[in-house]
Amino acid sequence: MDDAGRLILDTLVDPDVEITYSCVRIHGIEKDWLKGAPSVEQVRGHILKICSGSVFIGHGVKTDLKVLMLGEVDYIDTGFFLD
Repeated sequence: MDDAGRLILDTLVDPDVEITYSCVRIHGIEKDWLKGAPSVEQVRGHILKICSGSVFIGHGVKTDLKVLMLGEVDYIDTGFFLD
């Protein structure tokens, strides 16, 4: 969401890796849900375009940023206060 509370991005991301049973158990996302979902590269480009200079805030956002290879952005992660 942006600073006015408008949704700017809501999508699943195709990780381009095998979706194993353990992944489904942990995340609850079925393989067929990802058909037609954008790639990591597409989402990364979109995020960089619309969120340049922003601070990312979320629970477990450090992991999301790592997966998207967005490690050089400012963030506040409510799930990892001990890092």
